Amino acid sequence: MHFFCILFTYLFFILFVRKQIYMVSNMKKLIFGLLVFIPIISLSAYACPGGKAEGHGDRIIKKLELNDEQATQFREIMQSKRENMRAFHDQQYQDTLEKLDAVLNEEQMEEFQEMRERRMQHKQQEL
Repeated sequence: MHFFCILFTYLFFILFVRKQIYMVSNMKKLIFGLLVFIPIISLSAYACPGGKAEGHGDRIIKKLELNDEQATQFREIMQSKRENMRAFHDQQYQDTLEKLDAVLNEEQMEEFQEMRERRMQHKQQEL
């Protein structure tokens, strides 16, 4: 569903720009049209089902038609799950480092940790 929404807005944008280029000789009108239309495309991605404006938990709450009390409890449970998973992941990573420390030399271990840092920074930039 999300794919079709983005595809529709992209095709509409292409048609709009082509029409403006061929029909408008005045560049000011084209620039004005683009400045108005680009934010509309950006907002349409958020308005589409599955867009980033609404979180996964909120979609579940709406789909299940939870009341306010249930929604609050649901959010608390899911938050607790995320925290537990994060703690579990951190512990697994520490165990892995201990095992790798026995296998890798000092230089390799430093390179391994630098690679992980770069990967984590890249992930943060994607968010």
